[in-house]
Amino acid sequence: MPRRYFKKHLTDSQIQQIQTVFSSLDYGTDIKLGEAYKHDCAVVFFDLCNFTNISWTIGESTILEILQELFRFTSAKVNSHDGMIDKYPGDGVVAFFPRNYSIETDYIVEGALDCIAEVMYWFYDHFRLQYDLPKPSHQLDLAVGIDAGKISIAHVGSIYHSEIILLGDQVNCASKCQQVATCKELVIGQDAANRVRRIYSNYFSTGPSTGIIYTKSNSKYLSYRFDWEMFSKNSSWIDKP
Repeated sequence: MPRRYFKKHLTDSQIQQIQTVFSSLDYGTDIKLGEAYKHDCAVVFFDLCNFTNISWTIGESTILEILQELFRFTSAKVNSHDGMIDKYPGDGVVAFFPRNYSIETDYIVEGALDCIAEVMYWFYDHFRLQYDLPKPSHQLDLAVGIDAGKISIAHVGSIYHSEIILLGDQVNCASKCQQVATCKELVIGQDAANRVRRIYSNYFSTGPSTGIIYTKSNSKYLSYRFDWEMFSKNSSWIDKP
């Protein structure tokens, strides 16, 4: 992976995490423009619902305050669950959780779901209560999508500007899951669901906004609602009354 990219964007602990995922040879040489590494990852898309319309009714300082605090908290939780931030696309966050092949058991979806539940719980039980928006019909909401599988971590751009981006059906499926999720909802893609169905089956459901999702490659996947609120209540980290 490109050393200059990691030195610029990651903490020392995150760099050490990447070193356990990729070989020292891969880490020591740049990915050339137009090249990519394939890796098993869970991919998560967070999105602030209707925030474009909300932003017309609040000042720039409040917009920045909301986004900055959401990005700060979400980034900290992603990092604490061994994930990485891919980008902040406008009013959302894209994160990925690469599998550590030095550990035999695959925990990437479990870690990502824990992260999502902690972010959602903080958002609804603490964060959004701080803001009294001008229009009564407006309120801060999050919608989240997740999927998992082999994705490409690619180096694209030009000599003037280049970035690391995520490519593949599971990236597209996670994005589509987020798009069909309604406010305060987490939608999980088929491949991620299959990895945790045995232990988390009680949290799955279907409904109008879920079902068959088509990716850019025209592949067909199922999607499900994941009850993050019930999941949170059964977790050890939640604030108990």
